[in-house]
Amino acid sequence: MFAIILIVAIIYILVQMKHLRRSRQLLEKLNLKLSEANRIKNSYIGHYLDATFKLVSQLDNFVLVGQQKLENKQYDSLSSMIHNLNSDFNRKSAFADFDRTFLSLFPTFVENFNSLLQPNDKFALENKDALNSTLRIFALIRLGITESEQISEILGYSVNTVYNYRVRTRNKAVDPANFEKNIRKIGL
Repeated sequence: MFAIILIVAIIYILVQMKHLRRSRQLLEKLNLKLSEANRIKNSYIGHYLDATFKLVSQLDNFVLVGQQKLENKQYDSLSSMIHNLNSDFNRKSAFADFDRTFLSLFPTFVENFNSLLQPNDKFALENKDALNSTLRIFALIRLGITESEQISEILGYSVNTVYNYRVRTRNKAVDPANFEKNIRKIGL
């Protein structure tokens, strides 16, 4: 009787050890994913804090010069300075910066994105360091920005434009129902 209880206890312990080993492996995988997510988050935060403070510094300088021109009644010069502030250039620079940063963090994003699409609907980039409008929208989705309104504000597109890009691209997917869910998994 004691031997039977001992054998059952040993089997139970072995089964529990096997479950523990599986749990440890799963925990290690989850820790790797969490570590990667933290690396991405820290990289983005550092990069955009730097960019934000540079922009704040430029705006401070712009305001200072603008106030001086206003005090000196240099209205034509002030008007010219304001008109020369080219928002399209700044947006293009911001897009280029975003694209470079995003592609450095997710170097296989375009390849992985294309793997989710039908063979004839894949995207080819003219410049390997720049995303096109569609890929930029889905890059934001990959980063967790999923609301069309928020994407439209970031990119300067209308909400309808963002919606149309999303729907048109989703319709080209191998698995349209899970397309955006699969986008959010790229790089994990």
